Amino acid sequence: MPFDLLKFQTSPSLEMLNTAKKDDLIEIVNLFEIPLVKSSMKKCEIKDRLIQFFLDKNIFEINTTESVDHESTFSELDCSNKDRLELCRLQVELEREKIHLRLKELEFAQGKNTNTCNNNFFDIARNIKLVPSFQEQHVDKYFLHFEKIACSLGWPQQYWTMLLQSVFTGKARDVYTQLSIEQSSSYPVVKEFILKAYELVPEAYRQKFRGFTKSSEESFIEFAREKEQLFDRWCVSTGVERNFDKLKQLVLMEEFKSCVSKQIRLFLEEKQVVDLETAAKLAEEYVLTHTQNDDAKDFASPNIN
Repeated sequence: MPFDLLKFQTSPSLEMLNTAKKDDLIEIVNLFEIPLVKSSMKKCEIKDRLIQFFLDKNIFEINTTESVDHESTFSELDCSNKDRLELCRLQVELEREKIHLRLKELEFAQGKNTNTCNNNFFDIARNIKLVPSFQEQHVDKYFLHFEKIACSLGWPQQYWTMLLQSVFTGKARDVYTQLSIEQSSSYPVVKEFILKAYELVPEAYRQKFRGFTKSSEESFIEFAREKEQLFDRWCVSTGVERNFDKLKQLVLMEEFKSCVSKQIRLFLEEKQVVDLETAAKLAEEYVLTHTQNDDAKDFASPNIN
């Protein structure tokens, strides 16, 4: 039976993984962004990394009657692996209890009846295993990765924060616990507060996009993909997205600020100007109000960044 990537996304299993070809394994790696796996590796090596990843996430359930068509077999796990799997199960149970408590709080705040039966019930405990681990070093990239998985698996957005809170660490967890119940139930609000906590503002995205260069270890395809992702994050952070006029103003504003003095550029950034016409008017006003004490040519000289 041919390998079905969409079916694997919805319900990953060791049996389905055994039917995958090397190209299929690479697609799985890209989907879940599994580290330390390259396309140049042998199929068996990639498969080993995938199996270990899903075991660590407690996604694959191993039983003694299941056989794996591979050099290594997981039916004879040593004690340390069994202990680790048992610990993962206990952690999932603990997170499930926390989620149920949080759901009761939300239902109380929204005036819902907790005894009402819902045929479209979303099983958070089952899907929480598929939530990727939080990465403080790449917070912006993490949210894009989470949204891609959530959309592909059809997770209702009202449950996204419930899934995320189980993996938050460090500063993100501190921010989340300080939010009110209403704020913590809104994914856009949670995302905005956490990005602000890590100071991932539009200017930071712009600098990342402009400063990102290809390393000797990555291919041109990988470099192009990363460059495109950085550009998308910059556009999303400024509210441009797929609006051509906004994109036009974004590019023109960057070019305009690179051609004026540092004082004017900082002034425009403080005013959070987003269109060229307004920027030009404010720049003129700034020069007029400062020429009495400063040399006007200082404001006209470009300071390209």
